[in-house]
Amino acid sequence: FYSNDNHVDIDPMYEGKIQIDSNVNTRVSTLTLKQATLRENRRIKCRVNIPGDTVGQTTATTSLVVLAPSDPVCKIKGTAEYWQNISLTCVSEEGSPLPTYKWQSYDVRNTPRSFPPKTTEDGVLSLFNISADTSGYFICTATNEIRSASCNLTLSV
Repeated sequence: FYSNDNHVDIDPMYEGKIQIDSNVNTRVSTLTLKQATLRENRRIKCRVNIPGDTVGQTTATTSLVVLAPSDPVCKIKGTAEYWQNISLTCVSEEGSPLPTYKWQSYDVRNTPRSFPPKTTEDGVLSLFNISADTSGYFICTATNEIRSASCNLTLSV
């Protein structure tokens, strides 16, 4: 809430995250939201009350959709021992629309693996009958329209 006496009320949930700049002369009010997360995905309504003025449009609504994926978390599911099957998981807690995931792999000498980068919808890379040759570095990149974020892990068989 903003009034022309420069009084601003901000919900404690948005302290330090929101800024309101209003100019009565130009009839422009700007709401700036910093470090938006999926929690801010919502419809936002602007309502103008001018004492004695009943003409014109007094409200406007817009939708905020946060798109950037959060930094993903990489984990190994299973036991990294000879001849086992394991899964490498990559998950971003937030992202709208949901990010896609791409895996890249490097051997222990940091040489790219011969298999092509794998893109998965759910961020899971399955590895079967692992051996010492499977050991190395794995990088997962979560991507959507706004940005990419990565995590990595070292696999030692």
